[in-house]
Amino acid sequence: MDPNSKPPFGASSRRQVCPRVPVMGSYLPYNPWEVSYTLPAVNIPPRPAVTRSHRTFRHPSPTIFPLFPLLPAELRVRIWSLAAPNKRVIEIRSWGSTRRYTPIKYSVHPHCLPAIFHVCRESRIEALRIYKKVAIGISAATRIEGQRYVDWEYHPANPNCRRRMPIGSNPFPLATPQPPTYVYISWEHDIIYLGPEFQPHLLMIFLSAQGERMELRGLRYLALDRKLWIKETGMLPHALWNLRKRNLSEIIVIPDDEKRCLTDRWYYGKHEITMRQPVLGNIRSAPEEWVWANSFRVTLEEWFGRLWKDHNFGERKSKYQKWNDKSGRIVDDEQLVKEMEPPKPPTVRLMSVTRNGQKMREYTDGVSDIKKAMGDMQFWKTWTPSGRS
Repeated sequence: MDPNSKPPFGASSRRQVCPRVPVMGSYLPYNPWEVSYTLPAVNIPPRPAVTRSHRTFRHPSPTIFPLFPLLPAELRVRIWSLAAPNKRVIEIRSWGSTRRYTPIKYSVHPHCLPAIFHVCRESRIEALRIYKKVAIGISAATRIEGQRYVDWEYHPANPNCRRRMPIGSNPFPLATPQPPTYVYISWEHDIIYLGPEFQPHLLMIFLSAQGERMELRGLRYLALDRKLWIKETGMLPHALWNLRKRNLSEIIVIPDDEKRCLTDRWYYGKHEITMRQPVLGNIRSAPEEWVWANSFRVTLEEWFGRLWKDHNFGERKSKYQKWNDKSGRIVDDEQLVKEMEPPKPPTVRLMSVTRNGQKMREYTDGVSDIKKAMGDMQFWKTWTPSGRS
């Protein structure tokens, strides 16, 4: 109804003034014929003022990189090569004895391949370039042509054989050699660890094999457990001397691995082995062990430096004389210096080992065991290989 129109018949002709009430923020004349609805009140929080802190977005680090396939191929390959783990530890174990009829078997600890083997085809190609498939145990897996062999399961020299085969009189035939174990190894990154399950009496046979039976041809980093330094102190220098022709960079001594044989958890279960620098927190409790460990390292480095230098200098000198006497080859000064320069002997380090982050025993206890067995190391200071003075 229009408020400015005339009132209906019978109504007062006096004009009524409609009160003005606020509706939605504005003042309108009151109209009784209109129906209005009141919306429920909504509490809207005030909008904060935009400051410098609100403009900074802290997102978590992304787990995917969608633009990776768009990178140049050379850059992608470089990234895959950097993704390869550094200082991965491969533990070698052995079983058997040096008796004539007992076969010798070498194996590695259960472990997982690096992740770059499984990401994509491109990463696997780069992984196969870095890691080579190496046979471990070829020194014990070689068969003699024309020789008769019997499986160890049925061999008469096996005290636990299921069913003895009628062989006849002695000598018995040899036991069938165990096949080698194959593992992917990167000689530039991986550490070969002869751990507590490696038999000490097989150390000389394993490291001294030559020719086609040579083990670990590209060996760079070798770690030896405490037991190998305690039980085979007489044969260990000969075994290390046989590595003089290898490009050996580092010898690592592990004093704190499992004292006895490994438990089933570590023997059969997959786990990661890590080698770290020993913690100096308990140096006050056993200061003599720490001092002896340092002198032990220095003595071994002097031993390697003395024998590596003498051996390689003699070989290079005879080679140079052969060039001048027989072939008449003229060698310039730079090449002569390069050929006559002895290679750098391996460094020696004492490190602590963990399995899946778990410590096996105290570091100082293992050093004390080695100290009791080796004493003042006078044997190493005066040791020379057989046939040399």
